[in-house]
Amino acid sequence: MDRLTAGPLVDETGQTSIPGIYACGNVLHVYDIVDQLSKEAKSVGQAAAAYIANGQSQLPLLRVQAGAGIKYVVPQQISAHGKRLLSFRVTTPGRNKYIIVKSGRKTIKQQIKQRVNPPELIQLEVNLPPLLAGNTIKVEIR
Repeated sequence: MDRLTAGPLVDETGQTSIPGIYACGNVLHVYDIVDQLSKEAKSVGQAAAAYIANGQSQLPLLRVQAGAGIKYVVPQQISAHGKRLLSFRVTTPGRNKYIIVKSGRKTIKQQIKQRVNPPELIQLEVNLPPLLAGNTIKVEIR
């Protein structure tokens, strides 16, 4: 369980640490907009169906961490490459802030947000290059 969201730890498909058990929606963290929740539910449902049909994926997983200025990030682990959607909240309000996604010292994505506020969920799509298993992805704000 994630102590900050009070929900289960999941990968980008919504699978928990128990193979074949998936979670999505407000059980992971509170959503502001039902459209975000519905999109995630559809994706997690498709992943669960693929698990039933094909079994467990063997992709290496990377840990996702909240860095400076970020309260939490969901999912908490992701497979090593491809497009991934990260959902997170900031710790303090601000204007013209850079959201930075890094692996070690390498910046994977940087995007400016005109306004950030702790109660508002931020979602950011990141295209991860192939990385070595065991690396950590960190989301931070400046």
